[in-house]
Amino acid sequence: MTWFEYLKEFWLLVPIVLIAAPALFVAGSQALAQSKTLDIFILVQGTVLGHLVALSVGAEGSWELLLCYAFAALALFASHFVEKVANVYHSSLRIAFYALLLVSVYVFERWIPGLERHINTAFVGDLLFLSGRNAALLVGVVTVYLVYSAATIDSHLKRFFSRRVLKVSQKTSHSWLVLNFLLLVSGTHFLGLSFVLGFAVIIPFVFCLGLADKSQKSFLKIGSFSSAALAGGTMLLSFVYPDQSTSPFVVILSVLVLLFILTGRIYVKKFQSS
Repeated sequence: MTWFEYLKEFWLLVPIVLIAAPALFVAGSQALAQSKTLDIFILVQGTVLGHLVALSVGAEGSWELLLCYAFAALALFASHFVEKVANVYHSSLRIAFYALLLVSVYVFERWIPGLERHINTAFVGDLLFLSGRNAALLVGVVTVYLVYSAATIDSHLKRFFSRRVLKVSQKTSHSWLVLNFLLLVSGTHFLGLSFVLGFAVIIPFVFCLGLADKSQKSFLKIGSFSSAALAGGTMLLSFVYPDQSTSPFVVILSVLVLLFILTGRIYVKKFQSS
């Protein structure tokens, strides 16, 4: 298939990533502000385990998604539980727990034929496998998240940059936490872990380094619009390389473009000040 044929066949993916990327960026920025980025990794890995359990018992459709939610919630609860009861350095303990979840994936290799190929296509992942029904459900979750974020941005995002580190001025509401959970788990299930980690972890981190000493509201606006543009543009470019896994390719291209823009911005500022 040519680039234009892929565009005609998979055009729906472009608007999907256009709205999913900024939502993930906002969720990732909040986790970065609270030093809870590890929660994203644990949620992602819990979702993967839930999906593999669904495969092993033959669950499909809504049951498969419910298992993803259940195992993601269980993984996050267990992570925070051991953090409270264990008298050790908490970050190291949670990293060890994430490593345990990661290793647990390989237990399923003996149970499910072709598991490695499935993980590579569905999770690492190829967006071209997204069905219309799943796309509609994902768009619904993302839309609710974006509407809620826009309506509560002043009350929930009164944080600021100081010395290149996001500072927290207040706790996050339970509603926000629930919507973050639904967004991250649904995104992992439907778009793949690489897309979620790319736009919820890597892109916010790069922006944090390149846009220090800015208000977080401006940070979120610029980052959200940039994430949408990067996701949509690189999604179109990925059609040129149909044999390449889509979401890792989109993430790598987005990061390279973003680094180029931010590096150029830094050098322009230095040139103007000299």
